[in-house]
Formats: sequence, C-alpha cells, structure tokens
Amino acid sequence: MIALVAADYKYSLRGLSEDSEDYRKKLSEVHSRSAKRILKLCETNKGFYVKAGQFVATMRRAPEEYTSVLCSLQDQVSPCHFKAIKEVLVRHLGNDLSEISEILYLEGHIFFPDIRFMTLDENPIAAASIAQVHRAVLKDCREVAVKVGAIPLVGAADEDGHNNHVFRFEVH
Repeated sequence: MIALVAADYKYSLRGLSEDSEDYRKKLSEVHSRSAKRILKLCETNKGFYVKAGQFVATMRRAPEEYTSVLCSLQDQVSPCHFKAIKEVLVRHLGNDLSEISEILYLEGHIFFPDIRFMTLDENPIAAASIAQVHRAVLKDCREVAVKVGAIPLVGAADEDGHNNHVFRFEVH
C-alpha cells in the first residue's frame, strides 16, 4: 500500500513545476486518491490503523484531502463481527462461552474471578476503534456491559496461521 501511494506521487507529479497550477491540481488529485487508499487500509485492519487515521484526521498541517476523508474514522467505526471475537475467546479461553471468566488486570497481575456468562449478546451496543461493548447476563442474573477489545496483531500469526490478538474484558 505504501509503495503504491509513493509511486502515485512520484509518477503523477513527475516533470511538473512545483510552482505551476497543474502541479497543485495533480497534487490535490493524488492526495485524494491516497487518502481513500489509506482509509480503506484503516477500515480493513482496524485497531491501531483506525487510531492512526483518527490522529491524521486531526492534524492541522495534514492536507485537507486527507483530513476530510479520514475524519469519517472519528465516528463511523464499524464493529468487529462477533464471529471474529468469539474465535479469539474460544481459542484462548475454551469452547464454552458460558465458562469464560472475566479477566482483570490489577497491578500487572491477571485474576480470574468466578464470573460466568449466561448470555453474551452478539450485537454490540457500542463500537470504537479498538474495542466494542456487548450486553451480557451473568449466571447470577446480573445484567452487565462487557467491553471486548480484540485487536489483530499485524504480521503475528501462531503456528496454525491464525492471527494473534490482544484482548481483554471489562465487566461493568
């Protein structure tokens, strides 16, 4: 992707004087194409990429073509499919989602309290760039919100070829 963007700039602007109107017009066109490519990259890879795109969208010195395209990442994040989240949960915590324990990170230690899910809604009630929130009911009938962060680590796969993920749960 980066090579494509760099090549587009190089070949589209080749031979044009930086002071010319033609250069400014071509530069704007390349900015627009590149911003759309980067937006697609962010939407496809999610997580860190969306965060990076959001950062670029807020930069005052970034070309307007980039900020106007990437600003859609600020409030239009599509949620991860539950299948992908469930895959991570099952692979790391076992086949029965009713046996998933809440993972708490306290002072660098991981604790597994005796909390079990009776239901975990597949449709998120909220989604952001690196996490989403699902409604759940615990075995003791308490209704909770479960924040699930499931972020693929790009280029990191296990021996079976599965993408590795960083994930955590917060029950509120």
